[in-house]
Amino acid sequence: VRHMLGVIQYCITAFKWEPDRLSWVGETLHPIQETITLPRFKWSDECQRSVELLSDNVLNQPLKLRSPSTLLTKDSCFAIKHDASDYNYGYALMVCEEPDARNVTLDKLRDPAVSQLLDVRSKIIKSDQLSWPTWEKEFMAKVAAAIRYGPLILTALMSLALQMSTTPEELQAKVIFLGDSTTADAKFTALFVPEDIQFLTAKHTRFMSWLSKITLWENIPHVLAHCPGQLNSLAHVLSHVAKQLQQIKDERDAHKKPSHAYPITVHSYYGTRGARKIDAPPECPLRLPTW
Repeated sequence: VRHMLGVIQYCITAFKWEPDRLSWVGETLHPIQETITLPRFKWSDECQRSVELLSDNVLNQPLKLRSPSTLLTKDSCFAIKHDASDYNYGYALMVCEEPDARNVTLDKLRDPAVSQLLDVRSKIIKSDQLSWPTWEKEFMAKVAAAIRYGPLILTALMSLALQMSTTPEELQAKVIFLGDSTTADAKFTALFVPEDIQFLTAKHTRFMSWLSKITLWENIPHVLAHCPGQLNSLAHVLSHVAKQLQQIKDERDAHKKPSHAYPITVHSYYGTRGARKIDAPPECPLRLPTW
C-alpha cells in the first residue's frame, strides 16, 4: 500500500491540475494514508472508494504537455529513477524545478507544483539474463534509462547552454540518477575504455557494448544518488509490472480468452503519442490506469 501511495503521488505530477484539484487529490488519499498508520492494517470500503474515485478522475485528466526545447531551464533539472527485480526492470524520467540536481529530494519529486513525470518504462528481463546478480540487473536498468533519455536530455542541455552562451559540460549538475544499488552506482562511475584490449569475457563484452552506447553522457553533467528500496516506489513498481502483465496474458491465453494491452507509458512532451483512456471490453476484467 505504501508503494501504491508513492506511485500515485509521482504519477499525478504527469497531469494538468487546477490548483483546487490538487487539494482534492490529498483529501481523496487521506483514508488510505490513515489506514497504513494504524497498528493493524485494514483495507476498508472507504479506501476502495478512494482508489476508484482517483482512478476515474486521473483517466480523464489531461496531460501536461511540454516541448523538448523548454523542458530544461537554468532553474530546473532532470531526475531518473530506476530499479530492477528478478524478472523485470523499470525506469522513469522526471523534471524538477531545482537548479542543481544535487539538491533534488523525494519530497520535491512528489510535489506536482515542483515536479513533473515525463515518461515511464517497464521491461521483462530476458531468459539468459535471469542468472545475473542483482547489481548487474540494476546496472542494466540504469544503462537502459541513459540510452533512452540521453538524446532528449542532451538536446535540452544544448538548448540551455546556447541560451546561456556556454557549453553543456560547463553547466552545473542537471541530471540525477536515483537507484537503490550502491554497487551499480560504483560500476557506472568506474566505466572506461581500456587502452589495450586483448581478451574479453562475455561480461566484459557486454559492458563494453553498454559503454559504447552511453558515451554521450560524457557531455552531460550528472550525479548519482542512493535511494533506499522502500522509498523508491515508482521505480519499484515499474520493475514488477511487466512480468505481472505477462502472467495475466498467459492465464487468459490458457483459457482462450482475448488479451488486451493497456498503455502504462506517459509521454508528456511533444512529438510522441500521449497516453489516453481506453475503455475495456465487457469480457475483459483487466482495466489499468493509463499511467
